[in-house]
Amino acid sequence: MPIRECFTPFAGALALLLIIGNLSPVRGGEPIDPGIGDPYPLEKCVLSDEPIEGDVEIIDYQGREIRVCCSDCMNRFSEDAYTRVTEIDARLVAQQKPWYPLKKDIVTGKPLGEKVIDHIFRNRLFRLSSLESVTKLEKSPAKYFGELDLAVVEKQKKDYPLKTCVVSGKLLGPEAYDHVVANQLVRLAGFDELAAFNESPGRYLAKIREAADKG
Repeated sequence: MPIRECFTPFAGALALLLIIGNLSPVRGGEPIDPGIGDPYPLEKCVLSDEPIEGDVEIIDYQGREIRVCCSDCMNRFSEDAYTRVTEIDARLVAQQKPWYPLKKDIVTGKPLGEKVIDHIFRNRLFRLSSLESVTKLEKSPAKYFGELDLAVVEKQKKDYPLKTCVVSGKLLGPEAYDHVVANQLVRLAGFDELAAFNESPGRYLAKIREAADKG
C-alpha cells in the first residue's frame, strides 16, 4: 500500500499562509484541519519490530495515523487494537518525553506538579495537570498543537544538531523550513522536502536523535 502524504489539507493551507504572510512554518492560529496531528513517528512496527519502510500499511485509528510494516501486522493489530495502541502510546511517551519543551500545563499555563498526565493525542505527547486540560486540548487541537510547535522551535532551534537537511542533504539556509513532529524540531531545506519526510518520519526523526546524541 503506497504511503499517502499525512494531513494533506493542512499542508496545502499552511503553504498558502506562508506565501501570503511570510509566517513561520509551524502550526498555529485558527483551526485549519479538524484532523490536525502528527504522522506516525515510530521507526519500527509495534508488532514485528521491523523497520517501517517501503510499502507499509497505514491505519486510521480514531483520527490518528498508525503504521505497521505489512498486511499481516495490520490484521494482528485489528484483532486487539486497544492493547496495541497502549503499547504504541508507551513508546511514544518514551520517545518524546526527553524532548518536551515545557514545564507548565499548556492549557492552563500553570506549572506542572508531581502528578503529571502524559497524554498522547494524535501521536503527540502533551504533559498536562488534569483531565479538564485533556478535554480542552482535544476540543481545540490546532490551538495547542500550534503553541507546542512554537515552544519546540524556540527550545531546540539554537542547538539543532544538523547543518544539512535530514531528507535531501542540502545545506540549511535562511529559507529552511522549521517543522515539528513528535516534539522534535525537523529543519528541512525547503517545503518541497516535507512530502519525502512524511514517507518515513520515524527514520528521519531517529537520525536527528542520533546526531543530537553524538553532540
